[in-house]
Amino acid sequence: GTEKMSCVGLAVDGRGKPNFMTSDEPHTEPLHMIGREKETLLLQSCVEGLLSGNERWKGKSTSSRDLTGTLSDFEVNKELVMIQGNSGVGKTFLARALGKEVNDYENGVFVEGKSSIGGTYKPYSTIGSAINQICRRLKSNATNVSSISETISSTLGKDVEILFPIISELKSFVPYSSDADDESSAMAQTGNDGIDFLHIQRRIKYALRVVIRALNAYCEPLVILLDDLQWADIASLETAANILTDIDNTHPMVVLACYRSNEVVEKSKRWEKVDSIIRRASSAATCHLSAIHLADFRITEVKAMLEVHDDETTEDFAEACFKQTSGNPLLLREFMNVSKRDELQEMIDEANEPINTVVKLHLLKMSRLPESMQLLLQYSACLGSSFRIKHLAIIWKKHGAVGSQPESMMEMVHFLEEERFIESCGVDKYKWVHDTIQEAALSIEGKSNAMFQFEIGMTLFHAMEEDELQSKLFDVADLINKGRKSHRAEFAALNLQAAEQAYRIAAFYSAQEYARKGIEQLPSDSWTSKRELSIQLFTIAAEIDLALGDDKSAQRHSGKVLNQSNLSAIQSLSLRIAMIRKLANTDMKYEEALGICLDLLDELNYKFVQNRTLAPFQAIKTLYKTIKTVKSGDHLSNLGIMTDRKKLSVARILAQISYICSLSDNANLGLLSMCHIVELTIKHGYFEYSGKAFAALGNASVGLLNADNDSLADGALSMRLLNLDYQVAARFSEVALSLQKKIGTSREAQTLFDTYAMCLTFSKPVQYLLEPMMEAHDVAMRIGDTDCGLWCLSCYHIWMPYMMGKPLRRIIQHFPKLIHQAEELGTRIAVILKMHWQMMVNLTKRSDGKMEGRMFSSKSFKGSNSEYLATIHFAEGELLTFSDLDDFATARAVESEEKYTKLYPANFLGMIEAFHRGVVLYAMARKTKKKKFKVAGSKIRKRVQAWTEAGNASVTHYQLLLNAEHASLDDKNDEARKLYLDAITFAARTGQLHHAALCNERYADFLTYHSPDEEDAKYRLTEAIRYYKEWGAIGKVQFLEKML
Repeated sequence: GTEKMSCVGLAVDGRGKPNFMTSDEPHTEPLHMIGREKETLLLQSCVEGLLSGNERWKGKSTSSRDLTGTLSDFEVNKELVMIQGNSGVGKTFLARALGKEVNDYENGVFVEGKSSIGGTYKPYSTIGSAINQICRRLKSNATNVSSISETISSTLGKDVEILFPIISELKSFVPYSSDADDESSAMAQTGNDGIDFLHIQRRIKYALRVVIRALNAYCEPLVILLDDLQWADIASLETAANILTDIDNTHPMVVLACYRSNEVVEKSKRWEKVDSIIRRASSAATCHLSAIHLADFRITEVKAMLEVHDDETTEDFAEACFKQTSGNPLLLREFMNVSKRDELQEMIDEANEPINTVVKLHLLKMSRLPESMQLLLQYSACLGSSFRIKHLAIIWKKHGAVGSQPESMMEMVHFLEEERFIESCGVDKYKWVHDTIQEAALSIEGKSNAMFQFEIGMTLFHAMEEDELQSKLFDVADLINKGRKSHRAEFAALNLQAAEQAYRIAAFYSAQEYARKGIEQLPSDSWTSKRELSIQLFTIAAEIDLALGDDKSAQRHSGKVLNQSNLSAIQSLSLRIAMIRKLANTDMKYEEALGICLDLLDELNYKFVQNRTLAPFQAIKTLYKTIKTVKSGDHLSNLGIMTDRKKLSVARILAQISYICSLSDNANLGLLSMCHIVELTIKHGYFEYSGKAFAALGNASVGLLNADNDSLADGALSMRLLNLDYQVAARFSEVALSLQKKIGTSREAQTLFDTYAMCLTFSKPVQYLLEPMMEAHDVAMRIGDTDCGLWCLSCYHIWMPYMMGKPLRRIIQHFPKLIHQAEELGTRIAVILKMHWQMMVNLTKRSDGKMEGRMFSSKSFKGSNSEYLATIHFAEGELLTFSDLDDFATARAVESEEKYTKLYPANFLGMIEAFHRGVVLYAMARKTKKKKFKVAGSKIRKRVQAWTEAGNASVTHYQLLLNAEHASLDDKNDEARKLYLDAITFAARTGQLHHAALCNERYADFLTYHSPDEEDAKYRLTEAIRYYKEWGAIGKVQFLEKML
C-alpha cells in the first residue's frame, strides 16, 4: 500500500520566526510546521510504527505461517517516503522535521545525503555522504566501534577496503593496510577472466548491505534523508533500492527521498532509477511506501504565515509578497528573513523583473556584496554541495582577488557563514544552507560557464599531491570535463583513472561517462602518439558499453581497437573476453562465443582441438595423462605463479571455453578445456582459475564414476584404463584446495563448492561438509559470486539436511528467504528451490507421487534445462518412494533407470536417489519373485559399496539395507536379520530419521514373510511410523497406520 498526501506549509520556531540550519549535522529542530501537521504526523508514524510493530507494518501477507509459507511473509521494518514538489515548497524542511523526533530516541540517528546541483557523475556522492555521517555519529562510542568493527571484519574481511572510496569514514571502524603482500600483488597481474560486471556489482551490493546492517544495529531508528534525487548519481539511487530491499536487515530504517517534481526528466536514466526505487520498495517484502506531494501557498496561507511573523501585516503587503513569490514557501521565508520591510521593498524596487524564484532573490542579495566576496561564492559553488577550506584556498591563491591574503579569505568565509549563505559541517568543511544558494552563486555574471569551472578543475589538478588528487578524482574530473575539449592526454588519462575506479566500485554509468570524456580529451593523433592510452580508453569504454547493453556504442568503441594494425591477441584479449561473456551470458550465442575463443587460441599458436567431434576422446586421453600426474604429483604443492603472458592468455581463454560449456551443456569440450588448464598449471604455474580447474576435474571424475556403465566416451576407454576411483577424485580436490589457498578469493567459492558439494560428498560424511559449505557461501558473497553463494547456502540449509534425514519442517522454513534472494538476483536456482519446496511439502501429506502444488506444477512447467529435468525426476522419485503406490513406484524405477545420474552425474543427491530406487527394486523383487528387479537392485548395491569403500560413512546404512534385501532374496534369513538391525541402528544413531523409518519399514515387510510372530513385524512397523512422524512424513504415517 502507498499512502499519499498533498499539502502546503512552512517551518517556524516557537516564536514565529523562520527556522534555519545551525549545526554541523542536518538541522532537526522545527518545533512547529505551519500547514504541515498531517505530514509531520505521517513521518512520525513511520518511525513509531516500525519500532512498535504497528499493525500497518506487520507484513504484506495475511496468509498463515503454515508449511507452505509465502514469499511475502516477512516482517516490514523499512519505510520509503517519497516527498515531491517544486523547488522551495519545503520538502527538505518537512523531512528535517522528523529529525528531532528521531534524535529523541536513545539510539536514533538522522542523516542527510545531498545531491549536487545539475547532477554529477561522481559515484555514490549522495548516499556516501549520508553513510559517512552515520559513521561519524557512531564512532564517538568506543563500544559501538568495537562491535561494528567485529561484525564488518568477520563478514567482509579485507574486502571491506573496496568500500573506502565510497565510505571513507569506515577506516575509523575497521583495521586496514594499504600494502598487499607480494604473492597477492603478483596474483593481481594474472588477469580477471571471469569476474564480469555482475560479480563486481553484486560484490559492492553485498558489502554495502553488510555495512548498513552493522551500522543500523546501533541506530534504532535510522532515518536517511536523500535530498534532490532529480540530481542524484545513479549509483546512489541503485544503493538506495538495494538497502531498502535487504530482508536480512531486521532493524528499523526510514528513507526520505525528496525531489523537485518540476525538474524531473521523465525518460532519463536517472529518473528510471528513481522510478525503480519506487517500484522495488512497493513490491519488497519488508518495505512500506508512502508518498507526499507539496504545493505552493495560496494567498490565504501567505497572509497567515506573514501574520505569524508580524501581526501588523497588511492585506496589501501580503498580496505584494504573494505576487513576488507566487506563494513559494521558501521564497516567502527568505522575504521574511529580510530584517526591515523597507529594505525588502527596496530590493523589490531594484529588481528589473519579478523576484519569483528563490535563486533570483539570492542573486539580488549577492549582488549587494563586494565583488571579491561574490567571486569567493562562485569558487565555492564550483566545488559542490560541500567543500573544504584547503581546496578553496588552492583556488583562491591562483584566481582570487588581487592582493588578497588567506586571512582575508577566511574572514569572508566567516561573514558568509554569519549571513547564512554557508554553514560549517565539520573541521574546515562547509556546505550550503540551501541548494538554491549554490545555484545562485553559480549564476553570478554567467560564471557557471564551462571554462570558468574548467579553470578551477585544472588548478586543482596541477596543485594537488597524487594521494589527494586520487581522493578528489571524480570532483576534479567533473570540473575539467565541463570545459570545452582540450585534447590533452593528461586529462584523458585522468578520465581513464576515474572510469577504472568507478568500474571497480560498480558505478557503471559513471564509468561509461568518464570513459567517453576521456576519449574526447585524446589528441587527434592519439593512435600514434598515445597508442597504449587510446587502447585502454576505447577498451574500457567498450567493456562498459557491453556490460550496460549499449551494443551500438560497444561496436563503435571495440571497432576502433580491433581495427588497429599490429594489434596482438594479448593486447585485445581483455576486450574480446568481454565480448565473449556478453555473447554467452546475455545473447546465449554459445557457438559464436566458442568461435572467438578458438580463433584466439589459433592466433596464439596453441593447439587445443583440431576436430570437435573428437573432443570426447581427446578429453579422456588428456584426463588419463592428468590422473597419472596427479596421483604421483607430490611436487604440485610447490607450484609457483604463472607469469608468462602468452601462457597466461591461453589459460584465460581456456577458462572462457570451460565457462561457455557449462552454460551450453557441452560436457566433453568443457572437460577438455579443464584438462588443458591443469596441464598448463602443472607446467607453468598457477593462475586464478587453477584451483577451480582441479576441483572441476575431481567433479568430472565423480561424474564418470557414477556413469551407468563401465565405459566412457562412447566406449573409447574403460574405467580400468583410466584407473579412476573416488580416491583419485578426492586427490584432485586436495590439490584444488591447496592451490586455492595460494590463489586467494578470486575463484575460492567455486573451488570450495565443486570440492565439497560435488566431489567429496562421495567420499566424506555429509556432516563433515556442512561447515565448508557455509565458508564457501561467505566467500562467494564477499566476491560477488552470489549465484555460487546461493547454491552453497541451499546445500547447507536444504539438500544436505534432507540427505541427513533432518525434520522436514525445519528444512522447509528456509525456503521463503532463499527463494526471495534467488528471485532478487534472477538466478535459475529459484526454480530448483521451488521444486524441492513443493516436494517436501508434498512429503508432509498424502501424495500421489505427482509434483503439483502452490509452489510448483510439473504439468505447466515447460523448461528443458537438464538441471530442471533432473530435479523434477528426483522429486517425483522421492514422492513415490515414500508413497503407498508400490507398483507405480517400481515401474518408474525400472523405466527411468539412471536417468538422474545421466542428467546430473556428479550431484550428491544422486546417492540418495539411487539408494531409494534400489530399495524399491528389491521390494518388487520380493513381491513378484522376478529376477530382473533383483539384478537392477544389485547393480545399485555395488555402486553404493564403491562409495562406502571410498570412505563415505554417510552411506554405510545404504549398503547395510541393500545387502539385507539381497540376502533375504538369497534365503539367507539370519544374515538378513542382522543386516536389517545393523542398518536400523546405524541410521538411528546418526539421526537419519527418514532412513531409520525406511529400514524399519523394510524389516517389517521381511518379517511378514519370514517371522512366525506377527508382533515382531507389528513392532517394526510401529517404529517406522514413529520415525516417519518425527521426520514429518505425515502422509506416509497415515498409510502405515492402516496396516497395523
